[in-house]
Amino acid sequence: MATPAPPPGAPPGLPPVPPNIATITSPFMFGILLNWTLFGVLAVQVYIYYLCFPSDKRVFKWLVYSVFVFETVQTILCGVDAWYWFCAGYGNLIKFSNPYISAFDSPMMSAVISVVVQWFFCYRIYSLSKSWLLASLIAAISLTQGVASLISGIRGHIVGNFSVARAHIDLVALYIWLIGSAAADTMVAVSMSWLLMRSNRPEHRQTSDILYRIVRLTVETNAVSAGLALISLILYFAIPTASYFICPTFFLGKIYSNTLLVAFNNRFFLTRQYPATSHISNGPSLNSRNPPSATAVHIRTTQSVTLNDAQTFDEAYNLDKVGRADEFGNAAVDIQPPPPTRGLGF
Repeated sequence: MATPAPPPGAPPGLPPVPPNIATITSPFMFGILLNWTLFGVLAVQVYIYYLCFPSDKRVFKWLVYSVFVFETVQTILCGVDAWYWFCAGYGNLIKFSNPYISAFDSPMMSAVISVVVQWFFCYRIYSLSKSWLLASLIAAISLTQGVASLISGIRGHIVGNFSVARAHIDLVALYIWLIGSAAADTMVAVSMSWLLMRSNRPEHRQTSDILYRIVRLTVETNAVSAGLALISLILYFAIPTASYFICPTFFLGKIYSNTLLVAFNNRFFLTRQYPATSHISNGPSLNSRNPPSATAVHIRTTQSVTLNDAQTFDEAYNLDKVGRADEFGNAAVDIQPPPPTRGLGF
């Protein structure tokens, strides 16, 4: 079989393009494309946050906008990698085997963003439970996986060659990074679900609906990030002859940053779906010829579920009471105010 010729215009002495070039380049190309796509999603979410929550706490604003600036830098660096490999280095396998700056923008910057987002959820867990033990445990696991990810990135940059990177990968750091990330995300999802459902009150249907939606969203978003980490680890061992495991690591950080913005912006969609309402009906009218001895009074009122200083959920619930009617047909009932509902960790 004839050896493939180098591409036209390529400098002499370059190795020929192998038949499996798509297997070599596709993990990097699709990883970068998905990274850019998720950055577009993140930009829209940040704009929604800017419009809908101008009165949020300053620390939350700093968190959201700092994450966005950080992810903007990371996206630019991914673009520099793409230009180096697929534009300036087109057809040059020597350049393509060079990690260039991908060790910084993939595992290392993803490690920073994952720790920040997981620690935000640790703060929410502490706000709901008022216990440092669970939040500190998850924070410690998160920090450990972040350090392991930094170690993996530094080792990859020192080796400086994708073709021999497998032989120099620190498997312990790889295990701690990906398994630790999945473990922290799973613990966040389970803890948040348990704490929120513990606050559930079946007699308040709208509160139950709100909590169910928040729990479902928490589980879904953390399941995506945990699943990607595990998929990357599985691909590393299942397909040892290819670099498919690198693809998820390019956009894993974007999953975390979008998870953060979803947690903030979900408040807007819930308040639109569950607006504050009030209604009072007092049985038969006063013009009734035969006043009843008792009148059913249906009172629909509101209860607030605090999200932050400026934004609340208004929970509508029904209280049906029966009281004795006086001679004018007016009901006399004694209604106790509803108990306060636990906050949602903001």
